Amino acid sequence: TPTPTPTPTPNPSPSPTPTPTPIPSPSPSPTPTVAVTSPDGDADSLPVGVLVAIIIGSVVAVLVPLVILLVCCFCCKKGEASAAGGYGKSKTSFKSTARPDDSQYNLPPEVLQSVSPARAWDERWDKAANGRYCYAEILADAPAMNEVRSLLDSLDGEKIVISKAYAISNPSLVSNFASRRDILIHRFADDPHIHNKKSWKDLPNADQRQFINDHLEMKVKERVWNKKIDLPILPVVHGTDSKIAWKICENGFVSLAALDAGYYGNGMYFSTSCMYTLPYYGTKANPTLLICYAVPGNAYPVTENHLGDDSLLGLPIKSSYQSHYVLAKRDGSPVEGQPDEVYDELVIAQETQILPAFLIEVDPNNLPSLVPEYQRAIREPGNDRQSMELESSSSFSASISAKDKESIELEAVPSQSDSASE
Repeated sequence: TPTPTPTPTPNPSPSPTPTPTPIPSPSPSPTPTVAVTSPDGDADSLPVGVLVAIIIGSVVAVLVPLVILLVCCFCCKKGEASAAGGYGKSKTSFKSTARPDDSQYNLPPEVLQSVSPARAWDERWDKAANGRYCYAEILADAPAMNEVRSLLDSLDGEKIVISKAYAISNPSLVSNFASRRDILIHRFADDPHIHNKKSWKDLPNADQRQFINDHLEMKVKERVWNKKIDLPILPVVHGTDSKIAWKICENGFVSLAALDAGYYGNGMYFSTSCMYTLPYYGTKANPTLLICYAVPGNAYPVTENHLGDDSLLGLPIKSSYQSHYVLAKRDGSPVEGQPDEVYDELVIAQETQILPAFLIEVDPNNLPSLVPEYQRAIREPGNDRQSMELESSSSFSASISAKDKESIELEAVPSQSDSASE
């Protein structure tokens, strides 16, 4: 019997994979809009974000250029102050005056830059009320103050505390100073046996006078500009009161030349030591130092004691010389021998040989401790020098009142001509 063929069992078909039902996403919220009316009257909708962006962009467009402008102005002002050496802001307008020409002055650049009328014009220094001179306060943290501080220290002024400092430029005084120096240069070259002779070498105490002359030459060589010029220029100081100092800046030293008889000759007195001049400004209500440039010319070395028979008290500058130069002890008497501590006095009769450059208002707080150390007798028996400055002379009446004396001390008098002095 044949074996029955088994009937194949059909494979079951796989179950279909169920398709996931998509989850509907939430509908986005409508963007807020702002109705804006167009020029044709139709209302358009503008998103708030766009409007905010427009406003911020407009503000930035206005502020950024403004900030840049302010920064540029600040940098320019800072640059101007730096270029000017740190002088205070001027309140003076120079538009009505022509720029001065400094090329006419035969002065070394180191000296001219301090007193230059052209620089005062360029940097708009303040003008005095009468317009005769210009001045600029030197800022405490400026490079120019460092220069003044260094110059003052080199003049034995390390202990001097500066309250305020001013640069001075008086065109008339600058012109007269340069002209007088040019005249002396030509006279020395043309007639040295008259204007530059050394007759002191044949006088008593010639060795001591040589020591004094060598000391002056040492002071001259300390200034780098004197290595390049024919006739030396020496920085010196003059101590006085603030009111008189400003008057000197205006009119020069001519009034002092007329009134100061002096221990070592009739003229204007200066020194290369701020300490030595303390008796003349240390006790003033407004102590002030004037840093000046001087042309000593042919200086006569003084050994004559003002208390001796050969005293130069009140006498004119020696013939053929343009100044007297004294080495003194702290008490004011001439040195004997060659001591280590010496001070000097420079006596000049011609005001055109002196040029004020800086006015220093001294802080009086530390002066009481310094004055006793350098105090000395500055009087002849019965005659205080300050009294002598106010005493009547051939030019003034002996019956002058105290108030008039003060005004005379401050008032400039006409200077004598070079020819009359010579």
